[in-house]
Order: sequence, then C-alpha cells, then structure tokens
Amino acid sequence: MQTKMFKGKNDFKQYSDRVIPAHLRTVRKRISKNGMVLEYDVGLVAEEQFSFAPNLTQTFALSDGTKFSVHNPGHVATPLIFRFSPSGVDATMIKLQNTTSEKDFAFNRTVTLGDLLVVDTVEKTVRIQATSGILNFFGDWVEMLRGTNHYQYNGSTVTLELNTNHRYFF
Repeated sequence: MQTKMFKGKNDFKQYSDRVIPAHLRTVRKRISKNGMVLEYDVGLVAEEQFSFAPNLTQTFALSDGTKFSVHNPGHVATPLIFRFSPSGVDATMIKLQNTTSEKDFAFNRTVTLGDLLVVDTVEKTVRIQATSGILNFFGDWVEMLRGTNHYQYNGSTVTLELNTNHRYFF
C-alpha cells in the first residue's frame, strides 16, 4: 500500500489497479537507539467498504433495438454514469434496460442535438447540460451486477458513454 501521506482524503493503492479512498488517522514511528526510523505504523479510516479500480469508460453507438454486453469483474454491483448524446437528430426517447437485473429507466424529454444527457446512478442525478431532468426520468437507478451484464436500448439514435469504477472487497 503506497501513497503520499497528507491529512484529509487520500487514495491509498491496494494493488497496482485498485485504490482505497481513506483518511489518514494516525502515524506512529519506531526509532532505533541511534535515531534511525525502523518502521511506521499507519492508521487509516476507509470511506467505503470497497477498493475501486480506476475509471473505465466505454462508448457505444446505439439505435432502436440495440443489444450490448458489459463485464463487471468486481466483487459487487457497481453504479454507473450514463452519458447520452444524440447522433444526427434530436433524441425524443431514451430507454435502457439491464436485461440481466431486469431493471430499466426511460427519459421522455427531447435531448437536442449537441446537448448531453447524464444519468448518474452514483449521485442519483439526471441532467441535460446544467439543467435537472429528474422529472422526466422514470424507472430504476440501473447498475451493473457482478459478471457479464446484457443491455437493450430502445429509442432515438445516440452515442452512449458508459463510465464505471469496479468495486472489490478489501
């Protein structure tokens, strides 16, 4: 486990591909008789019960009826951030279902060409640009279960940018 030691929140590396968001609680050092530091004892308080892999972003071109799969190698279900941008024309309907978990959501307001619809299942927010779209959001906060997840998209032609941090038990 390595990091620079600062007060406040730090990301402590657990493995080469995972970090633990934590606060430094204590640092004690044991010193030899000649004044050399022999070892440090570091106390951490983790903010979550998981370690996280770095952000992973995948991009999909979606049109009505498109099916696609995404794999979650983590130990538990992972919330997602969906970024939909219309392709070619305004998007008048966006509906996404995780057929593995049978959870889905729909957004029934027009997303204008050039705008970005962000459905953030981490923070539980829905936005078009800087405007809230929560009143036009129906359904579940779709997440990715452990293993391979299958999705089906119905609606206008869009580009989907899917962002996740896989979660692992310590």
